[in-house]
Amino acid sequence: MKRQIIFNSLNDIIYLQKTVASLNEEASLISKNDDVIIDAKTFLGLWTLNIDEPIYLVSENEKLFKKVSHMLVN
Repeated sequence: MKRQIIFNSLNDIIYLQKTVASLNEEASLISKNDDVIIDAKTFLGLWTLNIDEPIYLVSENEKLFKKVSHMLVN
């Protein structure tokens, strides 16, 4: 599944990284143009994304999307 995600604060970024790591699942964050793809578990990798543009969370884990539902674009 691929869903757009919005980070409103540093705490959102930290929450996503910790949530993905705790579920022990694969998840990626992809830039608007698909030119940057990072592992959502890597905290430093999250800083390579331009959060002023749309970012997409990709995972097959429905639990992950439920835990971060407050950051997803409907």
